[in-house]
Amino acid sequence: MLFGDWIKMMHSCPLYLNPEQHPVTIWASQSLTPSQADAVSQAVDALSADWSVDQHQDYEGYLSLVVSRDGQKGIGPTFLISGLVDRIELAELRADELHRLGNFNAIDELIAELALTLAVAAGEVDSNVGTTLKK
Repeated sequence: MLFGDWIKMMHSCPLYLNPEQHPVTIWASQSLTPSQADAVSQAVDALSADWSVDQHQDYEGYLSLVVSRDGQKGIGPTFLISGLVDRIELAELRADELHRLGNFNAIDELIAELALTLAVAAGEVDSNVGTTLKK
């Protein structure tokens, strides 16, 4: 194959036509914020010493949180908090599958649901009626 046989590609986007413009990096500016992550961490710490929150930030700046039991990562229930500032998703990782538990418009709504979810996972609350179990 000679060079003349190659198909030449052209970009129709004006960004590539102007040599003064440089590639733009687009960051996940609407993902969870560090203050939201801190609020979740503080709430989990206040609820129980058995749970921990790990923050994960990918190369594009997208922030997500993983909530798991201390010392039992991969054994017990694990929860993922991700999404956007105004659309936060809570999901549970079970048997290598992610099961969505709900979407929330505010971090306070998510924290209230997470508190109940962690209490159910710890066996402190009956999941059917939402009442505290006696121990």
